[in-house]
Amino acid sequence: MRRRGLDSYKKGTEAANEDRAPEERIYVTGWNVEPFYDEKTHTLEWSMLGEDAQKNPLVNYNVQMLTRKGFVSFLLITDPAHLDQDKKTLKEAIIPTFHVKEGNRYEDFDASTDKVAEFGLDGFVLGGLGVALAKKAGLLGVLLLFLKKAGS
Repeated sequence: MRRRGLDSYKKGTEAANEDRAPEERIYVTGWNVEPFYDEKTHTLEWSMLGEDAQKNPLVNYNVQMLTRKGFVSFLLITDPAHLDQDKKTLKEAIIPTFHVKEGNRYEDFDASTDKVAEFGLDGFVLGGLGVALAKKAGLLGVLLLFLKKAGS
């Protein structure tokens, strides 16, 4: 899955580059952190390395927090020099302040009434939920919180 996931992101980014001016293109170059699931926190994390058209390095760091009805996606786009500090801010100052309403938390899942996602954890990575690396403008130091189907 890891190779297939990375290839999927590379192809998606290359396709998106067709709509960008040459100086605005970005490229996925590899994994920074391969996808892994933390059963304790019910989060899926991964991080991709990339570069812009001027060969400036970029990092696309993703955290998917599973909920009863979907997920919450946290996306951090930064440069390698700021990654550790930006991840610390994300994990210590942003994610802990986000709360899913009671009844919609992962722990509230009811197997007798709730549907199980058909695509599994691989689908989170392969489905493009991390979004391709953003345009260079505003990339460095940007922290984006993206909420999707969280029921919060």
